[in-house]
Amino acid sequence: MTLRLVRLALIAVLLPAPLLAQASGLPTPDKSLWPERPLSPAEQELRDAVVVLRDTLYSVDATAARIERGLRGSPAVLRATGRTLSAECARGARATGVMRAYAAGLSTDNAKWGEVALTDFRKALATLEAAMLSCDQTSAKAIETNPVDGAALKSAQTSTVFAIRDYERSVKGLLRTLKIDLDPRGTSAPVIQ
Repeated sequence: MTLRLVRLALIAVLLPAPLLAQASGLPTPDKSLWPERPLSPAEQELRDAVVVLRDTLYSVDATAARIERGLRGSPAVLRATGRTLSAECARGARATGVMRAYAAGLSTDNAKWGEVALTDFRKALATLEAAMLSCDQTSAKAIETNPVDGAALKSAQTSTVFAIRDYERSVKGLLRTLKIDLDPRGTSAPVIQ
């Protein structure tokens, strides 16, 4: 029995994934179900910029979720989480500012919905940047008080999360309009056209 497990382990390490799936009797994944069209350099640049901002917003979102738990915990934990939220929101504001500058130069040839989607995207970025700046300032002030102002942290957390969700909605609409397959939340579900 042990020798068989060693053989299977060696096969798993040495065989590439498609061959491993064949060796194990599992079906190999069919990439043709959701074929991706080749993107132009401008489309690829937009997609990359969206992914970079998405990664930054994940950190903000995760820290904002910890505020909820911090409100039920010790004041020291709440202060530390508030400090982290302030730093993450400052980083998010900088990243959003970069994206806003990039989005200002975007244009589309989609006559029907392109400009509408771009306008919505730009508005969501402006709202997101303002929420990130407000979150940074509010969080920094909240952790300076003794005890920590939990209500202010909760308010900063709530407005930031709403702005992130609005941005995600707008970027999903823009990418759908431009027929660029990418789920802005990072889940593996394809964007259905």
